[in-house]
Amino acid sequence: MRIGNARIDFDGNLIDGFDGPSIVEPKVMQLLKVLAEKPNTVFSREELITAVWGVDFGGDERLSRAISLLRKALGDKRGHYKYIETISRRGYRLIAEVAPETPGVLSPPDINQVETTPPSILAPPKLSPKSKSKSVKGLTAALSLAVTITLGLIIFILSRGPIPLETLSVGEELTAGFEKIHNFGHVDAVEEAQSHFQSVLKREPENATAHAGLALAYIREFTSAESDPALIKNAKSSALRALKHNEHLALSYIAMAWAAEFDNERANALQYLERADSLDEDNPLTLESRFRLLGSSGDLDGAEALIIRSISLYPDNALFQSNAAKLYVYNNDLPKAERYSKRAIELDPENPWFYASAAQILHLQNKTSEAVKIVQNGLERSESAALYNNLGTYLFFDGNYELAASAFEKTLRLDGNTHDPQFWANLGDAYRWTNGKQDKANQNYKRAVQIWKESLKSRPEDVDLRTRIALYEAKMSSGERPTPLLRQVLSQPELSAIQYYRALVTAEIWGDRDLSLGLLQRAIDGGYPLKEIQNDPELRALRQDQGYHLIVSE
Repeated sequence: MRIGNARIDFDGNLIDGFDGPSIVEPKVMQLLKVLAEKPNTVFSREELITAVWGVDFGGDERLSRAISLLRKALGDKRGHYKYIETISRRGYRLIAEVAPETPGVLSPPDINQVETTPPSILAPPKLSPKSKSKSVKGLTAALSLAVTITLGLIIFILSRGPIPLETLSVGEELTAGFEKIHNFGHVDAVEEAQSHFQSVLKREPENATAHAGLALAYIREFTSAESDPALIKNAKSSALRALKHNEHLALSYIAMAWAAEFDNERANALQYLERADSLDEDNPLTLESRFRLLGSSGDLDGAEALIIRSISLYPDNALFQSNAAKLYVYNNDLPKAERYSKRAIELDPENPWFYASAAQILHLQNKTSEAVKIVQNGLERSESAALYNNLGTYLFFDGNYELAASAFEKTLRLDGNTHDPQFWANLGDAYRWTNGKQDKANQNYKRAVQIWKESLKSRPEDVDLRTRIALYEAKMSSGERPTPLLRQVLSQPELSAIQYYRALVTAEIWGDRDLSLGLLQRAIDGGYPLKEIQNDPELRALRQDQGYHLIVSE
């Protein structure tokens, strides 16, 4: 089918629009199909939600996000819509012309390269002993094998302000794209990075640097904006193209490593990183991936050594400072985490994620009033889902459930991330303690648990996931009593304070007071904020227990 100038393959979930072909998730494609079946017909938001998602998990935030994704794939520009028109207070309609497509015109998605690419490209490279040539550090070094980009060019681009995309050279497009990859937390940065790389590929379809950059941009979107598994497929497809077009480019292997990492292919990711290091040792993108892999495997000592080394190599890299803060939170060294988190803000004051991280670290130290100020500082620069999520948490533990619910609702509206289970769970908590919202609470809990269980299939021993699932199944009064799991948690000496806290609340909901008290001690010893324990509505009965007061008074 053709809609306007875009070619549509509903069976393949493919839209070939203004920025080239892109794979779209099935529900978003189903929304387009509903609109296309009756072009120029105004559909109310309720009609579209019911037609695509039904009543169980439908919601305004899901529809808004889906419309945004469709407009992006079709090539609609903000304020100048030629495909999907918003009808104020009524809904949406498809205004582009709909016509059948000539058979055979639309090519299948390039992701089929996963099956047709020669094994030498698909398989992790077998590394042969060779001396490593160390190139100039940084993102510009990663680009050097494909295009010559000097530091002066970067300064020139940044100093002269925003430039219309059509006036940029290929080198300028690539530099600007990787700048956005680096500053991914800034407003619209990830979307702009994708636009820069796609612009290059229109002119040079075989540009490996652009394919690699696009793969990294998809993963940035997955981690910071929308944890949709389709983005990982897109990233892998782009990384494969990069490797196909240039197997001597470090960025090709970095992109493959990131795609493998987020597709739960740890061994493959490590091999790709080794090859990247042989071409461009200590590239910051490689170090970033290695840090994540070490942390996810539980090698905290290795992760700490790597992040300290990364900071020594790149002292002005705000992300490394923020990652150090996260590591020390997990290690319960909150004062050190606070220092690193504040340094990240100093280095990159436009990134809302750094404000959110710093605020949470302050909150964990019972410095909630200072945490709220950090959130407000971040919101003064830009509205952010992460910041509203934090604000909702602080409001919740102050007992202001309705205002907390509105903050969490704004989180979902701003983020549109229907694949982040914690957003659904937090909104469910606020609804649970708001009069007349219990049914809505259970709908949100159900969605959160559904997503966590999908993750558990690939990580069955993940204690963090298991404590989350147990907690929210308990809040829904569904599932089996998780006493064996909770006793297993209690027997492990090195869990985080928040994991002990989740287990504590779960045990209390199920009425296992002795287990609750044991887990309470672990949570407090781990540094979990006493203010939250004293204000969590789930623990009202526990706070009347003599054992509770003996533990808290120590």
